[in-house]
Amino acid sequence: MRIIHVCYHDIRGGAALAARRLHLELLRTGHESRFMLVEQSGDTEQAIRLPALFRCRCRIEQRLEALAFRHANRNRLTPQSLNLFPTSIAARINRENPDVVNLHWINGASSAIWDLPRIHAPVVWTLHDTWPYCATEHYHDNNDLRFVTGYREPAPNGSFWQPLVWKCKRKNWNGWTPEIVAPSNWIAGEAQSSELMHRLPITPIANGVDLAVFRPSDRLKARQMLRLPPDARIILFGAYNAADRNKGGPELTAALRRLSRRFSEPLLLLAVGSNTEMPDFGIPTVFTGRLDTEQQMATAYAAADATVLASKYDNLPNILVESLACGIPAAAFATGGIPEIMEDRVSGALAEPFQPESLADALAWILEHPHPEQLAAAARHRAESCFDIRDCARRYSGLYAGLRQRFPSPSGHPVRPAI
Repeated sequence: MRIIHVCYHDIRGGAALAARRLHLELLRTGHESRFMLVEQSGDTEQAIRLPALFRCRCRIEQRLEALAFRHANRNRLTPQSLNLFPTSIAARINRENPDVVNLHWINGASSAIWDLPRIHAPVVWTLHDTWPYCATEHYHDNNDLRFVTGYREPAPNGSFWQPLVWKCKRKNWNGWTPEIVAPSNWIAGEAQSSELMHRLPITPIANGVDLAVFRPSDRLKARQMLRLPPDARIILFGAYNAADRNKGGPELTAALRRLSRRFSEPLLLLAVGSNTEMPDFGIPTVFTGRLDTEQQMATAYAAADATVLASKYDNLPNILVESLACGIPAAAFATGGIPEIMEDRVSGALAEPFQPESLADALAWILEHPHPEQLAAAARHRAESCFDIRDCARRYSGLYAGLRQRFPSPSGHPVRPAI
């Protein structure tokens, strides 16, 4: 079976990482999988990088989108995308003659709303955020339910682009029936209740990680490799875009300052990422810079006592899944799909959204746990039970096979059975 995954990038961002892991596992198990992308930073096998002219056009149109949203985004929590500019993505996909196409994160002006139904092969669309069933928003505000009602009412801080883009989606996607995959039950429920996707088949499949890479390892050795103090209480934070209000920077800072008053021993924040607009988190902080390999990330997790996430809206964040796989419990607000990742006060700790004191209490519960080895074992067990990339790939393979049984091969190639 010829499968093409379509994603803007191969390793930058959670959607890209999840898509790439699925692609590589399908390759490992003998599937004919390829990865179509605009920007490439990793050494992704079987990648189809779109040509330089296509990439240049995407970058120009991204700037135009940014100008269009400049006023609207001033008080917004999350990024937005239009996807209104013409593209040739469907034609380029069709030229590859796939049997199944798996869409992932297709924004960044890399696709056009009206172009997607022109893909000839059956389409699986993995929901890495809410843009596919909202208007322009990659995450909507908690109280904004216009994706259910059809953007008939204006919203505070909304823009005139939202009803325009939503109407464009409704018009062009009418009759188009991609198979939807939801990494969390939370986003599955939202998509099922949305005006755009409530008639489409939705299958929950959690993203997976390679448990042979993300696994418990020696903490002292990891700290030596990263030149971190051996006796500090270290909290890992994924700071790839710490300036984004959705990442909860102010709430995290308040929680860490509150936490520091409870501990006499030194606390250290290990901020993983390359963002240059880092706030003062209130406790000593070490910035790793960008870690582009999974082995580097696994070492960073191994050096930590806990991982923290303060996001206000999130689907199935990789940082929490990876942390649990490494045996490192995590603390996060109970929002979006996060409560599906870890069992509260078993493999991690959930905090009341979006209360800094509750997040501080969740971190303290982990750091003060009388049996940290039991907590580490519970975290690892949760990852093994729910987030093994092998199980994830098997479920996708079954979904692809079911689609090919229902639809004739547009490529003219004989359909190879799922492995």
